Amino acid sequence: MAGSARGEPDLTSAYRRTGLTAREVWFRHLALGGNADEVSVEAQLYGLLTLPSGEYNVLAQAVNEALDDLPRSGHGPDVAYRRLMSDDEDRRR
Repeated sequence: MAGSARGEPDLTSAYRRTGLTAREVWFRHLALGGNADEVSVEAQLYGLLTLPSGEYNVLAQAVNEALDDLPRSGHGPDVAYRRLMSDDEDRRR
């Protein structure tokens, strides 16, 4: 996916701009209260898996904070968060 209809970057392109490894992003995800395992986080970062909305939002926050650490010229737009869904809605996604 190349981003949303509103022009926000997708998670993968934003992650690549951070210059961090998937493991470093996973550590940041855990520090923010995320519960996904390292393999699931890495798979989401590369678009191979879709995490539940709550976990995705924690991961998006971790990536957005990593982007905030970059010089403004290399930052680019933040990753958009997902609307929180019920567990049933998330399973159908």
